[in-house]
Amino acid sequence: MFFEKGITVSRKKEPKLSDVIKRVKACLANEDRKDALFRQALVTNEVGDWAKFLTHDPELNPGARPAGGRPEEVMAAGQAFCMLFSLALARNIDPAEAIEAGLKNWEDADWRKREAEKDQSENEVRGIAASGGIRMGEAYVVSPDNPIDNLPAGMILVTSFASPELVIYFERAIAVVTDHGGKTSHAANMARQKNLPCIVGTGNATEKIKHGDIITIDANIVTEIGVVTIDK
Repeated sequence: MFFEKGITVSRKKEPKLSDVIKRVKACLANEDRKDALFRQALVTNEVGDWAKFLTHDPELNPGARPAGGRPEEVMAAGQAFCMLFSLALARNIDPAEAIEAGLKNWEDADWRKREAEKDQSENEVRGIAASGGIRMGEAYVVSPDNPIDNLPAGMILVTSFASPELVIYFERAIAVVTDHGGKTSHAANMARQKNLPCIVGTGNATEKIKHGDIITIDANIVTEIGVVTIDK
C-alpha cells in the first residue's frame, strides 16, 4: 500500500517469472497447435502488432493515425511476450534459463573485444569481411574529438558501429571498419551497394587504431576474413 494525494492505493504485486511460465504452459496445453513453427509465426504476428504502436505514435510520427491507446499497447506487448514464451516451451527451452543466459551475454559487453584480441598481432585488427577489397589510407577514427561530420573525402572510416544515419558519410570514405555488426548489418549492406571495402565486428578497431594512422584493410569476401594492418 502507498499514499498518493491522501488516497490509499494498492500497489500491484509483480508476478514471479516462475508463475508466468506456469500460466503460459497451462495456456499452451489447451492450444491445438503446439508446434514450434506455428508458435514462431504467432510471435512474428504479435511483435508486428506491437510495432505499429511505435510507427503510429503521434509523438514519433505526427502524421500517422494513432494505433490505439495505452491499454491496447500493453495488451499487444503482453501477447508478444506470451507467444515468445510459448515458442521457447515448444522448443523445450526453459524461458527463465534463456533469459538468464541472454542477460549474462548482454552484460558481458566486452566479449567481442576479448575474442578479437586472441588472434591479433600488435599491429593488426581482425573482423568479418562484409564487402571485399583492399585499400590503404589514413584512418578517421570517429570520437567526440573527431565527429563524423568532419570526415574528409579519401580516408578510411573507423567507427564503433554504423547506424543508418551515418551511411550518408560513406560517400566520402574509401573503406569502412567497425567494432560491431555482422555481414548482414546496415553498414555491411550499404558498403556492398557502394562497392566499398568493409570489415565489421572487429571488437576493438576504434581502440587499437589511432586517429591518423596509416592502415591497410584486406577484406576477403570469399573467406569472409577481414584484416586491418596498422602501418603507423
